[in-house]
Amino acid sequence: MRFAALAAAVALAVGCGGGKLTSPPRGPWRANAVRVLTQLHGDVTSAELGGTTSVAAGRAIRNTSTLFALLIAYTDLTACRQMIAGVDAPSPDADALVRPCGDLQRASSLFTRAVTASDPASLVRATLLADRADPQLVRALALVQPPRGEK
Repeated sequence: MRFAALAAAVALAVGCGGGKLTSPPRGPWRANAVRVLTQLHGDVTSAELGGTTSVAAGRAIRNTSTLFALLIAYTDLTACRQMIAGVDAPSPDADALVRPCGDLQRASSLFTRAVTASDPASLVRATLLADRADPQLVRALALVQPPRGEK
């Protein structure tokens, strides 16, 4: 019963797409972009708790603590486009920043399927898809971070 309630909460939270920013944050867009991209990179790292084998993913689905950490990570990954839009980056920079979001949002959908259907194979695919987006996040971070020694 406890698992069913948690699964329902996961499906609802991930399906909602996380919190949407209502107005762009104040201050320089690059600093905001660094914070958002760093958060998303950390969420991808947390998503690795899902595992890359069916056995590891099955354990993750059955472990409430792991499932909670995954819920938090995938909620952010679902909201990737909204988070990036909230930094108010100018084009074409905004286009480069949003590139990883497609894979991250598809990974979130797979996570939802994995949890609601207790499907370890979907969680493995979600983990791998999130990992595939990580180099794009790193490239986006390099685009917006000032060179060392420059602020």
